[in-house]
Amino acid sequence: MDEVPILAGRLRVGRKVGRTLYIQLGEESSDDDELCGMMDSPELAAIVVAAVNGTLWQRVRVIEEDDDPGIDE
Repeated sequence: MDEVPILAGRLRVGRKVGRTLYIQLGEESSDDDELCGMMDSPELAAIVVAAVNGTLWQRVRVIEEDDDPGIDE
């Protein structure tokens, strides 16, 4: 199975209807963010964004912990 690449930024929902998904390229949402999909409802879009962003945060945390074996928990 091929590894899924890590996104270049966090996901966010669109600003008008809330069904579109964008890759947020900077600290704040902007018109330069990249469109990457559309969901059937704003609720579903919010669930996908929360799940993907949560997974990205967990992957970053694991990578940081692997890079520094001296981290105390």
